[in-house]
Amino acid sequence: KISSNGTVVASVNEKYYRKTSSSSDFELRAGVGGFPSSGLSRLEFAFAPSDNNYVYCAAVNSGSFVENIYQSTDNGENWTVIGPGGGEQEFYPFSYKATIAQGDYDCIIAVSPSNPEKVYLGGISFWTWEKGKNWTRIGSLNQGVTNPYYIHADNHAIIFHPTNAN
Repeated sequence: KISSNGTVVASVNEKYYRKTSSSSDFELRAGVGGFPSSGLSRLEFAFAPSDNNYVYCAAVNSGSFVENIYQSTDNGENWTVIGPGGGEQEFYPFSYKATIAQGDYDCIIAVSPSNPEKVYLGGISFWTWEKGKNWTRIGSLNQGVTNPYYIHADNHAIIFHPTNAN
């Protein structure tokens, strides 16, 4: 992903790399600043459109479950866990409960265009998080197609309407 200030964050072979506009090369950041160094199968990043210092990462473990969801408020230098993996809080964005997991296939994260501390996360179910609040499931495959919160699995993109960020 590329921010409007020129910072690039990337995942290559499940490792985290970063290049700022002032650096000439990518720097391996796995295991630095609170970021994991191994055991991952996929990383998805998102910059906050309203503040480039905010970067988020959805990390998927080797079993295709959520490893953790990370937030950086310093342009990807240091990371804090805002969504713990392990299923202790019924937080299964890339799997149906603790059974079928496919985070290596469908995993997407996006930041609200107007709030750098509001995140949307999808895979098999759809979730949102905002600073000071817990993760909330806002859509799920197992709701039934007539339920207004039904969303089919296999989410691969989150796109905001250009004139209505809500």
